[in-house]
Amino acid sequence: MRKKILLIITLFISVCFGQDYSSGMGLSAGYGTGSDELTFPVKIWGEVVNPGIYQTPLGWDMMSAIAQAGGPTLDAKLTNVRVLRAKLSEGEKHVLIYVDVAKYIETGDKSLLPEIRAGDTIMIAPKFGKKVGEFFSSLGGLMAIVQTAVMIEYYLNNK
Repeated sequence: MRKKILLIITLFISVCFGQDYSSGMGLSAGYGTGSDELTFPVKIWGEVVNPGIYQTPLGWDMMSAIAQAGGPTLDAKLTNVRVLRAKLSEGEKHVLIYVDVAKYIETGDKSLLPEIRAGDTIMIAPKFGKKVGEFFSSLGGLMAIVQTAVMIEYYLNNK
């Protein structure tokens, strides 16, 4: 009886928390994605829902790659998205490309989006307000520590 319960629990856990191959996180081109299309790795960091390394199918644009990472967060600064090229083509001079994704969303002009290549890194920075909020949050914690130290000093000296 215990073995059956243990087997059922194990199967339940493996189904609920097992690896998800539908996200295309295979290790090589087209491997483990469940399809025959060729893929290449793209790193997506910063203010996206699920930052990480994704296997992106050939022909996908930058917006599709960002969507694969769950899309931008509410704190994403979309006017200055950076694409770091892993390899430059002949005649290219820029390793770092700045993209105004907000303008693309506003106009729909696909010429504003660079092509995504194998090994590229897409970096989405946070808005200024998030940085200020984090600073004041840290400052609040520091002030609480200082206040506690002052109170302890006061009570120890006024016994």
